[in-house]
Amino acid sequence: MKKLIRGLIIITIILGIIGTSNIVQAKSKYDSRKEVQNLQNGWNLGHSFDTGDSEIAMNNPLVTEEQITAIKNAGFKCIRIPITWEGHFDAYHKSYKINKAFLKRLDDVISMCLKQDLYVCINMQNDSWRWFCRMKKKNDTYYKMFTKLWTQIAKHYKGYSNHLVFEAIDKPYFEKLGTKAQQQLLNEVNKAFVKIVRKSGGKNKNRLLGVATLNSSVTKTGCKAISSNIKAMKDKRVFATVHYYGPWKFSVNAAGATTFTATVEKQVKNTVDMVYSNFYKEKIPVVCTEYGLLGYDSSYNGLIHGEVLKYIDYLTYYARKKKLPMIVWDNGNIFNRKELKFNDVELGALIINNGKVRSASADANAIYLRKKENCNDYSFSLKLNGNQLQMIADETKTLIENKDYECKGNQVILKSSYLKKMNRKKCAKVNTIVLSFDQGQALQIPIYVTEQPVLASSKGTEENGITIPMTCSTEKLIKMSAVYEKKKTVIKKVKKKKVKTQVTRYAGPLTYTPYQEYGYSFYQNKDKIVLTSDFLTSLKDEKIHLVFYFESGNVATYDIIKEKEKVQEVNYVEPVVTKKPQPSSKAKSSEAMSKEVRKNKSEIKHNMILSKGELVVILSIGFLLLMGVLYYLYHEKNQTKE
Repeated sequence: MKKLIRGLIIITIILGIIGTSNIVQAKSKYDSRKEVQNLQNGWNLGHSFDTGDSEIAMNNPLVTEEQITAIKNAGFKCIRIPITWEGHFDAYHKSYKINKAFLKRLDDVISMCLKQDLYVCINMQNDSWRWFCRMKKKNDTYYKMFTKLWTQIAKHYKGYSNHLVFEAIDKPYFEKLGTKAQQQLLNEVNKAFVKIVRKSGGKNKNRLLGVATLNSSVTKTGCKAISSNIKAMKDKRVFATVHYYGPWKFSVNAAGATTFTATVEKQVKNTVDMVYSNFYKEKIPVVCTEYGLLGYDSSYNGLIHGEVLKYIDYLTYYARKKKLPMIVWDNGNIFNRKELKFNDVELGALIINNGKVRSASADANAIYLRKKENCNDYSFSLKLNGNQLQMIADETKTLIENKDYECKGNQVILKSSYLKKMNRKKCAKVNTIVLSFDQGQALQIPIYVTEQPVLASSKGTEENGITIPMTCSTEKLIKMSAVYEKKKTVIKKVKKKKVKTQVTRYAGPLTYTPYQEYGYSFYQNKDKIVLTSDFLTSLKDEKIHLVFYFESGNVATYDIIKEKEKVQEVNYVEPVVTKKPQPSSKAKSSEAMSKEVRKNKSEIKHNMILSKGELVVILSIGFLLLMGVLYYLYHEKNQTKE
């Protein structure tokens, strides 16, 4: 019996040791890099709670359960709610108490998301540049404001599900400090943030917490600094956050960067690689909490649609390959919160796909046929990205291979016999061909009829800009170059001799290139081209030569001259305005017209009577003169007789 009891004790001890070792092993195997993958394929509820004002201040509707359901059904797994707290707390008392009504509204929206089993990320958004950036050192006014606000937020949400994630501050920077000092202060801010949340207890003890790189930028120095900062905290549920909006020139359409070239692709790859090597490879979890293109914040028009799709396809694919969760930025331009659908179906499909499968692309984003001209075969090349072309269709039928088109390797040739059937009598979109593949997104290529655009003469001012009417509205303006007519004389040394050289002078805000930024310097509004106030203000009082480039390959030149604040097309002639007689406000009645006729007749009759009276007087005077002459002659005759 004793042996049995002793054996049971030994077995119990052994099992206890094994169980303990398994628990320790399980804890040691926890990898937060896998946990942050739950934020993969996220969406930003931009310009709703980050305005610092009303939820509808930026023309987005109030958030509803129907919207959140639509976002979930679209395929998103996480919603990031950017929040600007300024305007919603008492900034004049040291308690910095947050408005209860604002917190209640946030509670409602967060609960809507959690109810849909979505992950939710909340942060401090535009507070970064509104007041946070004025922080100079630890424990100053703005440091205390930051810590006291997060103390309230942490306490308020400590009972919420761990599907709720906190992010300290968006795009952190300090305006009065150098880069090194900024990073040191940011490290202190991040440590304080993590300490506050963990100390608040409840579910905050294990909540995922995000801290951003300086300016949320991807730089070698910034990434290394935050990686070291997180390692020093020894908290496995703290992750790094970055933003990525692509290479700046391509992102905003500046300096002529309109296409997703091999150079742009390499820049995207290098950025993602830098994030991977500084964080994931170092066992530090990281999330890209905002991605997109800066040009999309204002409109779709400034970027070539097909090139945007290529960028999104490659970025999401390569980020997924490097284990980088992505949350798309949307201020209301991508997902329509009123109609509850993507504004651009092709773009939406790529965002939801999130790099799982590559899509094919073409070097032709649109096909332009010349108005009333003969059609030739039209060829374009495909970049298949591992896919196979299955079929081609248009808006009315499936195209027949070797009759309507043929394929030669990666090249597609549309037959002239097929293109001739398009109505080419006027400038318009006449069809769309759709290329379907064995996997990935279908490729849509619109077909337009176009002609050489003609620009009308126009004038304007620095303050109001210039609007230039244009023929053929199917043309899509993609870039504009601007140079001064007069060149600059520069002296250069050539074989130890000084040689005078004429150098072109670029005109506009961007002085290192002739190609100006779309939206900031110029843009297209249907059948009009607008030169902005910012562009015109930057010009000197000289003659400027402009060249407008269109997606069809058409080019139009336009010369303007600036004199003080006035700007006009060189050959502008002020239109002659012919003054027309003003019609009476009301039509005259027949009775009124009759009275007027009678009045005129009366005046004419009166004038005629006056003329007769004058004639009588004249005749009377003549008669008297005649009688006088006769009397004189008679009197003279009698005197002669006597």
